[in-house]
Amino acid sequence: KIILAEKIFGIFPHLIIESHPLLDGLSQGFIVPHARYAETDKEQIMQDSRLVINSVDDNGHLFMISSKEKPEQNFIFSHIEYGRTGLRDEYQREIAAHPDRHYKKPDNYSMSSPLFQWKDTQKTFFDNCLKQVEKSKLVLN
Repeated sequence: KIILAEKIFGIFPHLIIESHPLLDGLSQGFIVPHARYAETDKEQIMQDSRLVINSVDDNGHLFMISSKEKPEQNFIFSHIEYGRTGLRDEYQREIAAHPDRHYKKPDNYSMSSPLFQWKDTQKTFFDNCLKQVEKSKLVLN
């Protein structure tokens, strides 16, 4: 875990580096929100032959890592679950909790009239998750 100089906070385009069933149907440049103060060490991940970096944002920050040995183990480093106002709500929670601090507003995101730019990405990703659960159930039976 690496603590970042400043919070990754906003909506960013992503690159698919290594395909994965959870990323099926997503195009290069798919949009996803991030909000975090830490990053996992990519060098350590790349040195571990059990792991694959599947996707990063356009700044190289992690979106998804998967396990080669255990296909059910996938690690997501974004807030793909957020709805339209998720980043605004998080920003307001931080301001309320620490009014003395200065917080950067989210990149590529309007606080006054937020758009749900990642709605299609979210639907595709979670549909893929459900397909994988269904496929796993069939294998177990």
